[in-house]
Amino acid sequence: MIMIKLTKRHRANLRKHDKFLRNQAVQSKFDMQYLAVDYRGDKIEDVSDVCVCGTVMCSLGYAALCFPRIARQHDNWDEFCQDIFGMEPYKGWLVWDFLFNGKWTRIDNTITGAADRIDYFLKHGVPVDRWNPEVYRSAS
Repeated sequence: MIMIKLTKRHRANLRKHDKFLRNQAVQSKFDMQYLAVDYRGDKIEDVSDVCVCGTVMCSLGYAALCFPRIARQHDNWDEFCQDIFGMEPYKGWLVWDFLFNGKWTRIDNTITGAADRIDYFLKHGVPVDRWNPEVYRSAS
C-alpha cells in the first residue's frame, strides 16, 4: 500500500467528499475524463466557475460543489486540490492518480467508483494494483 501524510483537515475533507459523491443521483453528469465542462462542452478552466446546471464533472470537479466557499478562492485546479485534499498532480502522484486520474474513464467511470476509491484510500492507502477496481470494491 502507498500512503502519503495528510492532515486531519485533508482526511476530513476526503470523507466529506466521499459522502457528497454518494449522495449525487445524476450519474450522467459524472465523467472522469473532464475536470468540468459546461453545457456546450467547453472546459471550465477556473474552479470558481463551476456550477450545477449543465456541467459534467469528474470527482475533483464535484469537489468544487462540495466545497463552494473554498472553490471561490481558487482559479487553479491544482491549487484547489492541494488546499482541500493536500495533494496535486505530480506531487504524490500515485495517490492523485488513484483518486482523480482521467484514466478511470476507461476502467471505472462511475461516481460510486470514485467514492469507493476515496473510502478505500482512507482506510488502506493506494493498493499496489491501483488500476484494478476489484481491489477497492471488495475491500472498502
